Amino acid sequence: MYNKRSDYALNKKDPEAIVCTCANGELIRLTKQDFVSEDEFERWKRWSDENYHTEEKKSRPYEDHRVAFCEQLDTITPSVETLYKETEEQAERMRVALQQFKILREHLTETQIRRLLWRYVDGLSVTEIASREGVSKAAITMSLQGAVKKARKFLKMP
Repeated sequence: MYNKRSDYALNKKDPEAIVCTCANGELIRLTKQDFVSEDEFERWKRWSDENYHTEEKKSRPYEDHRVAFCEQLDTITPSVETLYKETEEQAERMRVALQQFKILREHLTETQIRRLLWRYVDGLSVTEIASREGVSKAAITMSLQGAVKKARKFLKMP
């Protein structure tokens, strides 16, 4: 693969012409017919190949470590500040959740806590919980409703 905007690559790829890019982006091709003789063309073709190669080697360290602005737009990454803020917010949510869980452990039974976790954390259905515990679905529903009611009361939720 070659850089299609490189004068060196364009010139090297076309041995029948001296190729360069105009300031407006158009390609200029000078062929043998544009010169007085074939020897004159060959002399300038050799010179252009060498000159473009020298220029290419000079700009190589810069070009190899450069990312075009358009390429950067496709891969926008969040800033360090944004990542730090998100981490702090996540840590705060975890702190609040742990504090709420401690309050729930003080006011709910182990059975209610287990059933709440199965239902709302693990996503089990009432039927699945009932079959795990060997009780009726009505018992699970009433247990969950009671646990939610207590949780709202002690966590001061509407």
